[in-house]
Amino acid sequence: MTELQHWLQQWPATGQLVVARDVYSVPALLQTARQLARDWRRSSGVQPGQRLLLSAQPDADFVVQLLACWYAGALPLLLDPWTARQLQGQSVLPWQARGLLSPAGLQLSATAIQPGQTPDAALVLFTSGSSGEPKGVLLGAQRLQAHLQALAAEMALDSPAPTGIVLPLNHSFALITQLLQGLSTGSPIHLLPTLPGERLAYLAAHAIERLAGVSTHFRWLFHSAASGMTELRTLRHLTVAGAALDPALHQQILQRCPAATLWIGYGLTEAGPRVSVLPHQDPAAAAGSAGRPLRGIQVRLDAQGVLELQSPYTMLGYLDSPQQTAAVLREGWLQTGDLARIGSGPDDIGCLYILGRADTIFEVGGEKIVPQAIEQLLLELPGVRQAAVLTEPHPLLGQQLVALIVGEATQKALQRLVRSTLPPALRPQVWYTAAELPLTANGKLRRAALQNWPRRPLDS
Repeated sequence: MTELQHWLQQWPATGQLVVARDVYSVPALLQTARQLARDWRRSSGVQPGQRLLLSAQPDADFVVQLLACWYAGALPLLLDPWTARQLQGQSVLPWQARGLLSPAGLQLSATAIQPGQTPDAALVLFTSGSSGEPKGVLLGAQRLQAHLQALAAEMALDSPAPTGIVLPLNHSFALITQLLQGLSTGSPIHLLPTLPGERLAYLAAHAIERLAGVSTHFRWLFHSAASGMTELRTLRHLTVAGAALDPALHQQILQRCPAATLWIGYGLTEAGPRVSVLPHQDPAAAAGSAGRPLRGIQVRLDAQGVLELQSPYTMLGYLDSPQQTAAVLREGWLQTGDLARIGSGPDDIGCLYILGRADTIFEVGGEKIVPQAIEQLLLELPGVRQAAVLTEPHPLLGQQLVALIVGEATQKALQRLVRSTLPPALRPQVWYTAAELPLTANGKLRRAALQNWPRRPLDS
């Protein structure tokens, strides 16, 4: 019996997966997965160690196929549903995969693939590619289980509670810290409707207690609500990660969900994914901290202020990319690529403050500018739902700072805000508006798409 199969045996029978009106018990999911794994071995020749591409559509078929991969000893490589659809019908599959799993079943590659040898491998998740080519992050079985145990202890997740999922299941935030965390502790897991308005009604109707997402998801959720929407009193455990949480949204979440503890966190897929968390009652939360490192994680800054961490939950490496692995795992320290500050005061000693991506810094007039810091300030202004800061050519300066806004705020109001809070070098000189901003599937800004994104001048 493998490490993962032994873990599945320990899942409580009380767990459920709820999709629309269909309810699947954990014992039923596991039984179906075991039978499916036997069918693959008998009829398709799937062998332990082989790779299977898996379409992560939000339904019970995906969950069963993931579990069946583990029962068959196969290595699942999770794809977003759109990418998986592009591969359907191809005779030869990428990443040396033996087959492709989708709602249509198992599609085998025409090329004979020998079983791989990756000890302790649990699954592969592909990074979002918001700033570059996606890479396959290989996560280990023992590290995955240890990470979930640490999260449960730190965030009071060891007891069952109805949990709603809005994030894509091919991302670590949803898959690991919500789906697997919940099913392995006996929680009912609800895959929520797509439309924000429908989600609000679902949360109330099903008495959902736990919900997690990035800031964008909570903005969409509350923006869809009528001004007189009743409070969501059943929500008791909220988690926001993926980007800094601006103070205005922080307060709005707590007002709408008065019984909830709001957990603020930081993480990345390569780290397993969660690195740090803290509840909103912690004094450091009000100062913008992304939390204290989980048990067993050590952090430090390099000479440029980029965060490095050493963790028992870190990835095994990048799939088939030893050079890329060596570049980010240096003597056991993961290079996150995020600029950070580590708190040293009496209330925030050891707390992380994430300043932005090191590779998104740009220079204007000799000043190095971190766009995320300016964006967070703009989001504090009422009427700003989304904000992005970038540069565009200027005939004299070379480059000038510009802002792209989604919302009803006027240029005059925005200019008053930046003049009262920012030095001249950090103030956008040109203001644009757009119907929406380019986002990844998990709600992060796709900065590479901003330069050519449709926009128009913002009215004064």
